[in-house]
Amino acid sequence: MKRIRTLVTLAVLLAAAPLWADWIQRKSLSEYGAEPGSALCSGVATEADNVTRSSVWMLHGGSNYFDRFCEDQDSGEWVQMSDVPSSEHRPHVYWGGSLAYVPDPFACPPNGWVFAFPGTGDPEYPSQEFLVFHPGEGSLGTWHSAPPVPDEEGVTGGAALCYGGGTMIGGRAHAILYAFTGQEDNVNDDWSGHFYRYVFELVPYDEGGSAPEQGEWEELTPVPDKVKPGGALTWCPNPDPQHPNTGGRVIAMTAGNNDKYLWRYDPTALHVWSGANPELADDQDKGACLTTRFDSSTVMMLYGGGYDSFSLCQPAEPPYPGWIETDSNPPAPDGRATKSRAGSAVTQIDNIVYAVFGTDNGRAFWAYRDDASREGGEGSSRPGLQAPLVAVRNTKGSSSFTVRCRPGPVLLRMFNSAGIVVSRTSTEARTGQAVLTWPNTSQASGVYLYMVSTPSGFVTGKVTVVRETLP
Repeated sequence: MKRIRTLVTLAVLLAAAPLWADWIQRKSLSEYGAEPGSALCSGVATEADNVTRSSVWMLHGGSNYFDRFCEDQDSGEWVQMSDVPSSEHRPHVYWGGSLAYVPDPFACPPNGWVFAFPGTGDPEYPSQEFLVFHPGEGSLGTWHSAPPVPDEEGVTGGAALCYGGGTMIGGRAHAILYAFTGQEDNVNDDWSGHFYRYVFELVPYDEGGSAPEQGEWEELTPVPDKVKPGGALTWCPNPDPQHPNTGGRVIAMTAGNNDKYLWRYDPTALHVWSGANPELADDQDKGACLTTRFDSSTVMMLYGGGYDSFSLCQPAEPPYPGWIETDSNPPAPDGRATKSRAGSAVTQIDNIVYAVFGTDNGRAFWAYRDDASREGGEGSSRPGLQAPLVAVRNTKGSSSFTVRCRPGPVLLRMFNSAGIVVSRTSTEARTGQAVLTWPNTSQASGVYLYMVSTPSGFVTGKVTVVRETLP
């Protein structure tokens, strides 16, 4: 298979030796395995004992089985969660099964929600179902129905979800998800790639609690290609907080397309799609998937269609350094590299990439450790800091924000009561902590909202400015 390689030092280092040693087999999947429709996502969850753990959730295609994996020093542990609800014409999770984790910035201790498409099993009965899982409700968590996706064709093969960060609407914090609804093989061949955004308000608990299942769908500019099985999405935050477009980009793979390159969606530039160089070496097919690397600027791709490659690229902003291939997927029992089949899925948390490669490869569950994630390595995250923590100290004329988060860029934005940005400050959390200061001497008395964006997610809150009045 022809490869496209980039002439950078890292490529030389990666080519020096096979990286199978970086793939570590974790505890095997349950008896349900990874049939087509399987999906992974990752985040943090606080359990009944108030212990917060990094977690990987898995949706098992071909069943209603839903479980959570927690890493430990041995092989980790799978814990069964509440089964995915079934319906008359959708008894199981099928093609189009997708997951996305959204952190709750007001949760203390840290928590969040898992959103899901259960997919479509029978083309005669299109499924528009959209579900949200609350990990903190009950011992096994609870599923809620959210507004159905506004697509008459339903959620089919190639459907994908990704978390798209936060935004301010009317001075209030909102969370965003982006979605492809997919397209079945040889069905509606002239149908373009429908693309949607789901937005819901983040409400502090002291104001009535958050309601992620009460959001709204909006159809956006469709991707200029057909989304087929193997379609995938990931959110790539902007690695440079000084850049005018501070939000980030959606990176998409439509699978099986003629141009063979990734797509980049810019929500800040009139919602424009553009091709994200470099081109892919091969057409992508069933099993292709994407996730964003820990540094928030590099995309990791699992080749689908029975290929055996695991690759990196940086498509968010020019210049494009190109693909850096890791040579091979983890080894199969016969010593050859594992092929990526239908049902493959990938996610990343704490600098570790987790992957399944489809039921054709058995029930193996793998973890891929980047060099920087090893114990003592620079840039490694520390347990207990999976979600950002912000402490605010107000003094005369300024407010100081101490942020604990994963290493990486930290951006502080201050909004007035009309939702207008009045200040923007950025820094780098190199050791897991950063301090930012907002000089407010030029601001009028009133309540201001802050949003701190970090590699661990974002946090919002309020600061009150009081000006002394002259007698």
